[in-house]
Amino acid sequence: MKPTITLSQKELSTFLLNVAVVRPVFIWGPPGIGKSSLVISLGVKHAVAEASDVKLNHKGE
Repeated sequence: MKPTITLSQKELSTFLLNVAVVRPVFIWGPPGIGKSSLVISLGVKHAVAEASDVKLNHKGE
């Protein structure tokens, strides 16, 4: 299993549609780049009933 991969927003959409339906996916990136928005829009578009959005702050933030 490859622990970390880097994807563009379009690649991430495709990845989520193929992988997140069978296993949990952790998306990491700097604040404000649209991670949550992308997941929410895919969920709405594909009528996904459940998604979790967990915000983790770095120490000192």
